Amino acid sequence: MIKAFTQEEVQLLDDHFRYYNPEAYSHWAHYEVIPFSKLETKEGVKEVLDHLHSFLQSEDYVATASILTKRFAYYIVTGILVPMSAFDKAPVLDKKQLQLIRVDEDKNWFPKFKGNHESVTSPGQHSREDWVHDIAEEIFSTIVRPVFANVQQVSKLPMKTMWENLAIYIFWFYELFYPEFTSENHQHIQQDFHYLVQSLEGEAFGEKRNPLSYFQQQDCLKNGTRMRKFCCMTYKLNEQSNYCRTCPNLP
Repeated sequence: MIKAFTQEEVQLLDDHFRYYNPEAYSHWAHYEVIPFSKLETKEGVKEVLDHLHSFLQSEDYVATASILTKRFAYYIVTGILVPMSAFDKAPVLDKKQLQLIRVDEDKNWFPKFKGNHESVTSPGQHSREDWVHDIAEEIFSTIVRPVFANVQQVSKLPMKTMWENLAIYIFWFYELFYPEFTSENHQHIQQDFHYLVQSLEGEAFGEKRNPLSYFQQQDCLKNGTRMRKFCCMTYKLNEQSNYCRTCPNLP
């Protein structure tokens, strides 16, 4: 185990994503703090969804749930998978340290992700593929799927929609954004992407098959963004909402 992300790495995550940088934000007002433990129970998820439904002035509870899982998926990708692939460092997944912290009053609800960047692992002399497998399995089976299951039971948002909410961010980073984020480790980034999508078994996701590989077959727009297979339903959020550019139901 190596000690931590460097401050430069934390700053890079903050600059490009919504990562909580203590040096930058510890003195800011914290308008909202959601510990991961809130998402580990159906009661906690309902409390978070009820609050978010009101905050977003949402008119559709399922759309609210989709927004929550989109944000959650984004943080899983950018806060855990990105440093794993780009820095060869993965935060130790201490659930007690995972938080969403809102430091602004943006009504679109974009909290920062506070991860455990002070205790991380690296492949070291061991097999990188085994290291990636262990991290991915822990993320998907002990963090992502239980949260998705709670959201599904509370809101009835389909599981397939939530998996696609995760897949779109994985495809976005590993296929499109990584050259802008870093000029290093491109080979590892591509190897990790192939492993996550093609080699990881469905069991790691609590599914019969890997849901990421299922969504990889979607057509792409000219800019490389993949079309969605299932509507995320956030166009139903309120009167100001629109269809996504990649929506399969786009009029």
